[in-house]
Amino acid sequence: MFIYFTALCSVASELPVLVVLRFLDGCVGSVPIVIGGGTIADMYAPETRGRAMSVYMMSAMMGPPMGPIVAAVITQKLGWRWIFGAAAIASATLSIVCFFYLEETHEETVLRRHKKKKTEQKRQRVCKLSWPHFELEGSEKIANSLRQPFILLFTDRAVLVLGIYQAFAYGYMIFMLTSFSNVFIGQYGFSTSTSGLPYLGIAVGFGVGVVITSTTSDRIASALTLQNDGVRIPAFRLPLMAWSCWIPPIALAGYGWSAFYKVHFMVPIAAVALYSIGLQLIMVYLSEAHKTRVASAIAAVTVLRCLLGSVLPLVGEIMYEKLGLGWGNTLLAFMAFALMPLPWLIMRSGQRAGKEMPLNDKA
Repeated sequence: MFIYFTALCSVASELPVLVVLRFLDGCVGSVPIVIGGGTIADMYAPETRGRAMSVYMMSAMMGPPMGPIVAAVITQKLGWRWIFGAAAIASATLSIVCFFYLEETHEETVLRRHKKKKTEQKRQRVCKLSWPHFELEGSEKIANSLRQPFILLFTDRAVLVLGIYQAFAYGYMIFMLTSFSNVFIGQYGFSTSTSGLPYLGIAVGFGVGVVITSTTSDRIASALTLQNDGVRIPAFRLPLMAWSCWIPPIALAGYGWSAFYKVHFMVPIAAVALYSIGLQLIMVYLSEAHKTRVASAIAAVTVLRCLLGSVLPLVGEIMYEKLGLGWGNTLLAFMAFALMPLPWLIMRSGQRAGKEMPLNDKA
């Protein structure tokens, strides 16, 4: 469906049609991001999950920085419609590869299918007798899968708080992205084809964040587990995020005032790179806090992130017109500063809960 809606976007002739298609595109396009996190959690043991999850999240978050670079070249050479055409072709190619090479990783599903296959081999009338049952079971599973993220969002305090934290963190980045054209084309004189290069700062930030997370997250969790008499709890994944919560306010203020005073263009790019370092740290915690519902937990967080990320750009330009780059980003920095205690609160409450409900070896 993602390929279908993306291809239709390339031939849309009216803005309302394009908006509807992009909405549907986003709905179905969010599925791989959610399922991917659950797949990584299924494939890797908790001791090494931090490194794998950080690498995966880097690939998932590379869209915002790399997309505009490729889109700028395609637009200049072929026109804006080919942005969607190229995306549809790339998605179709990757879908074919995934169809042949990716297999089910969820342990309960694999065992259930294996048991079902062995049972069906002993039955002679399996198709006629079992079809209505499996159809009803499938519809119930779909309904339960749709409900589960919202149940987690409104019943699990950690999911809600971390979802709000990541939603604002992602939204602040979108805020900065809305100003890129005015800053780098209007102030620094970048051309249309080179206007996407500042987005490389985000890519560099994600890369540095992956290196830091992959080399320290598992070690920190293992060290804290040893200090806790060998009892491992999900909150041991949060110290790295809690210690890095000071980065967003500094990066936001640095980007705003360096652009306002027209300092060398590498300075605001460096500030954006600094901001991007810690955006992928939350998913590692969710993969351990919800062992059997990782995809639902990630989906709940993704809902908040995407909602806020789609709303904030609508007010971003208005805010910059009223306050300017300097004070506008300073306001965002103060808001980010107000959110700094959230990871610490979840870490403290998670440690208390973990003493009562430690993770088992099958997490």
